[in-house]
Amino acid sequence: VGLFGRLHELDPENRDALWILGFAAYQKAKYKQALKHWEHLLKALPADSREAEHLRLIVGKTREQLSKK
Repeated sequence: VGLFGRLHELDPENRDALWILGFAAYQKAKYKQALKHWEHLLKALPADSREAEHLRLIVGKTREQLSKK
């Protein structure tokens, strides 16, 4: 995550960094942090893209995990 954290510092809009940082946070059960990165990424994706559709599902599941905490 260190490299992607640095990439995110240099380019807060970098899609790869947003995805990886969100994934790393999710793996550590830091769901709010994961959502922050993924919701930011979602805004950058074309709304009708396959990636956005997939990410919306992931965001929904992450919100469910957060509500269980």
